[in-house]
Amino acid sequence: MKAAIMPNAERDIGLYVTNKLIKKLVSLDIQILADSPCVAELDAAVKFLPREDCFRESDFLFTIGGDGTILRVAQEAALNDLPIIGINMGKVGFMAEIEQNEIDILDGLVNEAYTVEPRMMIDVKLWRDGSLIFTDNALNDAVISRGVVSRLIDINVYNHDKFISSYRADGIIFATPTGSTAYSVSAGGPIVDPALSSIIATPICAHTLSTRSIIFNHDAHLSVTFNDMKIPYYLTLDGYINYPLQENDTVRLKKSGKVTKLIKFKNISFYDTLSQKMK
Repeated sequence: MKAAIMPNAERDIGLYVTNKLIKKLVSLDIQILADSPCVAELDAAVKFLPREDCFRESDFLFTIGGDGTILRVAQEAALNDLPIIGINMGKVGFMAEIEQNEIDILDGLVNEAYTVEPRMMIDVKLWRDGSLIFTDNALNDAVISRGVVSRLIDINVYNHDKFISSYRADGIIFATPTGSTAYSVSAGGPIVDPALSSIIATPICAHTLSTRSIIFNHDAHLSVTFNDMKIPYYLTLDGYINYPLQENDTVRLKKSGKVTKLIKFKNISFYDTLSQKMK
């Protein structure tokens, strides 16, 4: 059994928890891979490999940080069908369920005392002048927003090429159920059980009294076009992948054929986590 380790050094200061994790995995006779020389230098049992090889050769991927750390590896993990085990060192931790003082729960890897929870992703494509110029998957959300200029953006949303609505707003969030507890809920969107498959469209500070979020079914094929683009618009995936937009662009979104797999050891429901994390 092989496990890759990818910590967030800004969260795990001095790689203290990472070192603790390594010692636990060694005791379980699990081979350890890392794409960081700093991690590989912690213990002779850690094998240094290029990032793509870590994803390709591992049976599990450990992240040490918060949900943001999981977001930064989710796309590559999904492409390699690699389950993620998140050790939480952030403030919330909806996806990273193991706390840093719960390392011993990893005995369940050897006993197979865990479940694999698939999380829906959004397939996002950007078309320009009839050509596909950008495509990727998002675990949390795809956001279309303005730049630093304080002006509203004007967009149209379609489903299966049928007009749904126009928005004048600071932007719009297209979230998965997993992402419904992130930026989307801060913008007034609903919280959706991550076991469901849907796309939640939530405008950001819309300039109207009647605008509400829309929850689209799993078979939705959404497209977004733009009106009178006088300021820069941007497409942002999971908070860190950014792409500039042009007025004649079309952004298309649908349920992805890939999923993010999260390893769960605890018999705690989403609603239990929700009540604990969002007090």
